[in-house]
Amino acid sequence: MRLLRIARFAACGLAACGTSTPLEGAPTGGDGDADADGCATGGNPCRLARPQCGCREGDRCTVDGVGEWICDEPGVRREAETCGETGDDDCSAGNVCTTGEAGRVCRAWCDVDDDCAGDGGVCVLDFTVDGEPLEGARVCSFSCNPRSRSGCPEGSACHVLVREDQGGVGYLSDCTASVGDGFAGASCDRDVGPFCAAGFACIDGVCRAWCEDPAGRGAGCSNYEVCTAFDPPAQVGDVEWGVCE
Repeated sequence: MRLLRIARFAACGLAACGTSTPLEGAPTGGDGDADADGCATGGNPCRLARPQCGCREGDRCTVDGVGEWICDEPGVRREAETCGETGDDDCSAGNVCTTGEAGRVCRAWCDVDDDCAGDGGVCVLDFTVDGEPLEGARVCSFSCNPRSRSGCPEGSACHVLVREDQGGVGYLSDCTASVGDGFAGASCDRDVGPFCAAGFACIDGVCRAWCEDPAGRGAGCSNYEVCTAFDPPAQVGDVEWGVCE
């Protein structure tokens, strides 16, 4: 069965999109050398991924609208929560307000996959400034469940997607705000719509329900459907995903 299509990943920071500015009077980074505390900054003034370092106690490390590492006061919004309603990045330390596939939500900064939570959360999303990836700044995809629709911000849907950085043989999960009302058998177009409802994937122009364990119980399909596997298998953690046909 054909591979799932995936849009090129990018997450534009709220400030980096030109819709916000750092808090007034925000200090620049610390001394840029946190090795003594066991936390390297990679040559930047502070470290974005957890555990953050290089800033004064109580501040967070983030990126401003021109792509500079800065320290400022953290917000209270956590990963996968909506953000930026006031025009400012109001995410908590270790997260940043981004605009992208899932809408305007907090995403976790990362350096490697282990910085991301859950099996489907991986460090593959480029953080962009004026449409260009910012070197050394990436954020996590969301670890979510496409069948139960859990793990995504309100109003978005979970999908299993191909990892482009692994040559199309690895998978991850992430959320998209492109949610429509297409159920099984409905026509769809993942890029421009019409879109499938949450819990359904757009496969070759047709909405198909997500299902688990194609070679076994095929959980998620009706009695007259078969849970069909992808090639290579769409394995995320301990779960293999397919779609009902």
